[in-house]
Amino acid sequence: MKQNTTQKQVDELSKKGKEVLFRYGVKKGFISESVVIDDVYENGVSFEKYLPFLSIGQMIEFLYEKKTINNFHTLSSCYGEKSDGWHVSVRDIFRKDEHMTYDEDELCDALWKPCKEILEQ
Repeated sequence: MKQNTTQKQVDELSKKGKEVLFRYGVKKGFISESVVIDDVYENGVSFEKYLPFLSIGQMIEFLYEKKTINNFHTLSSCYGEKSDGWHVSVRDIFRKDEHMTYDEDELCDALWKPCKEILEQ
């Protein structure tokens, strides 16, 4: 089972999405503040070098903090004739009464989709 996002997935983000991910990584301690101060601000190193690859748990926490999931009933595995894999349903952060659903073979990939959309907002 895939545990983290990949470089390819992070590269899908726009510059704005990458900046939001970077700030979230610093806020949550995934990225050291001393690294940020030394490399990014003082030495001009691109912040993109330090973008985190989020784990399944970190993505669930991110979605929870954004009020898109409120319990684990929003995550389910589906196996059978019509679908094999993971089904993730999250509350639309702009239309609170609606839900968005994502289906992928890997839980990590199903969680990344709504995270990516939120990062791009």
